[in-house]
Amino acid sequence: MLKNIIYSLLVSMFSIILGCSGGTLNPITPSGDDNPEVKINSNTPSPIIVSSYDKDGYPVGGLGTLGMFYGELNLKTLDASLTPLRSGSNGLKDSIIVDITTYLSMSPCSNCIDLQSVSLDSYNRPVLSIGISHPFPPGSQFLPPSASNRLDLHVFTVRGFVISNGIIGGGAKIFQGLNQEIPAWRLVNASGYAGEFDSNWDDVLETRATIHPYVQHYDDYSFGNYSNAYENGFQNPALPTGNTVMAMGSTFDYKDYVIEIQPSVTEIFQFIYAISVSYGLSAKGKPQFLNPTYRVPLYCGKSASVVRLGSIDNRLDDMNASSWADLTIEVLDINHGIAIGEEIDQMDFDSSVKSIFVETPDLSDSTFNVDDALTVYQGGNCRIISDPLRYKVRITNTKLAPPGKYTGLIKILDAYPKDANVNLGGNNAIPAGPPNSEDPTNGIFAVEEWATYGVFDYTVALGNRPPNCELKLLEYTILGGSSATAFPGSGTKDPDGSIILYEYDKDYDGETFNVDASNTTGVEVILGPYDNETGSSLKFTIGMRVTDDDDPAANTICTAELTVQHFSPVIYFEDFNNNDNGWQFDTENFWGIKNGFLGSSAGDGAMAYGIGCYADDLGENERIATSNSILIPPIPSGYSSVCITIVHAVNTEIFSFNPFNFTDDCDLWIKPQGAEKYKLITTGGELYNTNATTSKDGPSFAGVLGVVPVFGETFSSVKSYFCDETLADQGIRLKFRQQTDDGIDNCLGGWWIDSVKVEFIK
Repeated sequence: MLKNIIYSLLVSMFSIILGCSGGTLNPITPSGDDNPEVKINSNTPSPIIVSSYDKDGYPVGGLGTLGMFYGELNLKTLDASLTPLRSGSNGLKDSIIVDITTYLSMSPCSNCIDLQSVSLDSYNRPVLSIGISHPFPPGSQFLPPSASNRLDLHVFTVRGFVISNGIIGGGAKIFQGLNQEIPAWRLVNASGYAGEFDSNWDDVLETRATIHPYVQHYDDYSFGNYSNAYENGFQNPALPTGNTVMAMGSTFDYKDYVIEIQPSVTEIFQFIYAISVSYGLSAKGKPQFLNPTYRVPLYCGKSASVVRLGSIDNRLDDMNASSWADLTIEVLDINHGIAIGEEIDQMDFDSSVKSIFVETPDLSDSTFNVDDALTVYQGGNCRIISDPLRYKVRITNTKLAPPGKYTGLIKILDAYPKDANVNLGGNNAIPAGPPNSEDPTNGIFAVEEWATYGVFDYTVALGNRPPNCELKLLEYTILGGSSATAFPGSGTKDPDGSIILYEYDKDYDGETFNVDASNTTGVEVILGPYDNETGSSLKFTIGMRVTDDDDPAANTICTAELTVQHFSPVIYFEDFNNNDNGWQFDTENFWGIKNGFLGSSAGDGAMAYGIGCYADDLGENERIATSNSILIPPIPSGYSSVCITIVHAVNTEIFSFNPFNFTDDCDLWIKPQGAEKYKLITTGGELYNTNATTSKDGPSFAGVLGVVPVFGETFSSVKSYFCDETLADQGIRLKFRQQTDDGIDNCLGGWWIDSVKVEFIK
């Protein structure tokens, strides 16, 4: 029975506060014809959320609604009004022990709200100046305690909520990760957003929003004149200061409410103005009315009172999924870091800032979550407005949201356990009704968590547009062993700046870009060589990456396909095992393919010039052996020239006596197709354009054709090299010529050519 009396006393105490009304004033309900979306129900009792119990299990603290008012703001004329929504008769039906009929009849709340002024700020946004004061005067310790003479009704953490759908069809911003919706209109200077009473307020004015903006009143966060050294907590229980207290008999605390709303066909902004307060059972009976004990900050609001975006270092843009913004979140929470215990200045449970959540649905499908807020703590004090608690978190544009203005939601979760308000009957909380209820705890109102939200705006900038990229090749098909020449095409340009770096990957795999060449001016580069000895063509993807001059820089990769044909440096080879290459001879009597080599015979000739020599009267006739046409490709990159190697020796079957150096005048002629003949000069290894007359002056291609060995020993062969660049990219014929008109006395037959090779040399 005692428990029920004490519990009813708690309810009666807040019936005094929550039952304040306009007395006999009739509630003003807007006409449905004016705004069919607004349905006002003034008969719904305000709820109470129990937040703490004493050691015996009795409820001693909670959160409640002080008053509710219907508001109208004419956006054109700036006329505004606030009208009480709760009637005195509703409060009279509350289950009470202490007689408060006098207070309710006198309509004590008729003067606790003051709409002081309506104005426009510099952005032409309407500003409502609203004041809140305590509805009851303080008691006198010189008079006996009574229902009208008491000091136990001071309240804390006073918040003025504005609840509205805004304009017709104004909608709400949905945050699915945090399971919340905020109104589309904005209370620009909101201290925070909260939704503990949303379901109850929806019974009065149904809105889509689940959390609503508020402005914190009586925001003196200092310790004031409170200390655990005082019996009552406050040095003077009639004049408490600090700790966000709204003392009995306090003067009006005016705050601006800056409203930002989209234009509408209607000029009337309709809303509900609700005041919530935190409280504690400071007196457990009439004898204590004038000597209460306040447990502060336990009686203050459990969740943070202010949550806002302090600053933003914004690098978000629409082009970079890793672009980011660092948010500095500011928090005031009078309970943060308070010791746990039973002393009057201690908490029943830890009530510090626990976790931080940030949801930006336009940037990311996931909610940024910091389970331990200390890991992102940047400093500050939970009670100092100018230096609040600061936490830094980062958001990124992972969804590549386009340029524009967006809204995000911050959630500061308090460590105070949500089940701390579970009473002995297993219920989560109690409303101030239903009227005439035998047990007021039958009405259940659950609080899901102790959390405060902050709404912030941010922008995504027009990001650095990446440069356009076009890769050109001098040749798209090359021979194996050659290099490719690559350069930017005319389509390579930066739409919003300059390109400062050109990089090339000679064999880009589409994933990893390996830089094989680079420059800053866009000049052509040589890539390779590209080897291909597979016997068939190969495909290579060349990549070019261009980077612009922005910060952060953007780059683009483009590609071109290169075909590398099969290539061997050896263009032509003849070993004379047979005549597959179709050599032609002026006479089989002097030249022939014999025993795997091209040889001169020991045929008849003018003896004065030696065996096998041939001359007519003018000395101009010659004996020749001629190859078929040989196609010489362009010199591949990495090679310097076209070279001809001739392996030759003296036939020891003819010269089987004393060893000596054997020379003969055997010239190599190269005749390009469709052009004059060229003679290869053996001494310098160069070609020059000649004629029959000047050609007589050239030395033989080998000088020493071979070394005649001692009889019976193996002969040694000699290699002669001829290199030149002018042979490239044409067809040629090789011609061996022997004649007797160049002063060589021992023009003899009997020597042979073992092999002829034409190849590219590096």
